[in-house]
Formats: sequence, structure tokens, C-alpha cells
Amino acid sequence: PLIRNIITNTRKVVAVDPKSYDHLAKWFKIDKKFIFLNELCTDTENFYFIEENKFNIVTEKTNFLLTGIINRRKSYDNVILPFLDTPSVNLYIIGDGETDYVNELKRKYRNFENILFVGNIKNDQLKYYYSHMDYSLFIFNASISILETLACGVLPIYMSDLQFKGALKMGIKIDNISNYNAHLLGSQLKIEKSKRSCLIQFIEREFSYKKYISILNKIYEN
Repeated sequence: PLIRNIITNTRKVVAVDPKSYDHLAKWFKIDKKFIFLNELCTDTENFYFIEENKFNIVTEKTNFLLTGIINRRKSYDNVILPFLDTPSVNLYIIGDGETDYVNELKRKYRNFENILFVGNIKNDQLKYYYSHMDYSLFIFNASISILETLACGVLPIYMSDLQFKGALKMGIKIDNISNYNAHLLGSQLKIEKSKRSCLIQFIEREFSYKKYISILNKIYEN
């Protein structure tokens, strides 16, 4: 009731994805001319490329990143499997979740040195990991993490049905979870510095708080 009261008495509303846009119009009866569609932004003052290798990540290897809550529904085995035959490629798994399932995965892959379970880490430590990754995997969903990794120069690999479109212009689209094996693990390419720089500049230009504030100001003025 509180949220409904706030939204229905608000003159203008910003939706961060098409589903939210349609939901506001359908369920809150807001005229679409007062709903402004604009994607999320990220805090580029806290997420940025940093040279310091604080956690001794092996930068000579190609490094992949997987973040999020770990549970059986996501079937992490399908994501991990292609890495087992490519020891020159590391998979860093950041996050925690269902304790039994996490422990099961750790036991199953304990003999594979390139499968690294980092666990939960503090928010201000994430950029130290992100800055030394080459690719970030977004197989299960799209979130603010896409922007945070991009801001540190990490190239996202994402499923084609994700709603989070704008920030993925410089990413790699795959049709199903098995495609990233042949598409990337076969080449084992690291991200070039020039490419990393382009990703960072793209996020700073299009998805920073500074850019978002300018958009909100224009909405307010009109």
C-alpha cells in the first residue's frame, strides 16, 4: 500500500527496464507519457580499473568470472564443465548460497586448480578481482554486476534473452549455455588493453551516475 500510494501520487516515474515500464502502466494506471525508460547506472567512483593485484590473481592466464548466489536451480555444473579440459583458463566464482550445494561443488572440483571458489567478499574488494578478469559470465540473469564489471574493463558474455540491452553493446551474445565453450575457451584470448580501455570509457560515458543525473535533470525540467 505504501509503495502504491507513493507511485500513484508521483508526477513522473523512471523505469529501468521494459518489464517495469509495462508493469507501471498496467497495474498502477500511470499514463505512459509520464513513465521514462532508462537503464540502470553504476558507481564509477567505486568501480574502476585498478592495476594493483591485491589478491595475486594469475594474470598470465585468461580469467573468467562468475558472480551471484549459488543454488541448485542454476546448475553450476553446466557452467563449470567446459573449464575442466582447459587448465590454462581460470574460472573465479564469487558469491555464496546454499551451503550443502556450495560444499558439494567444492568437493567435486577440488582437484581442478583452475576452478576457484572465492566466496563472499566485501563490496570495496570487488574491483580488485574485476580488474584482473578478462570475461564475466552472465548465464543466469542480468544485474547491476554487468555494469560494475564493464566499468573495470571486463567483457560480459550473456544469454540472448536478457532484458538488460544497452550496456551489452560491447559484450558477446550466446544462444545457449554450451556455446561459450567453443566460442571462447577454444581461443583462450586475453582482453587487450585497448579493448579494456574502450569498455571503461563506454560505461563512464553512458552509464555513470553523472550521466544518470543529467538525464534525471532533463526529465525534471520537462
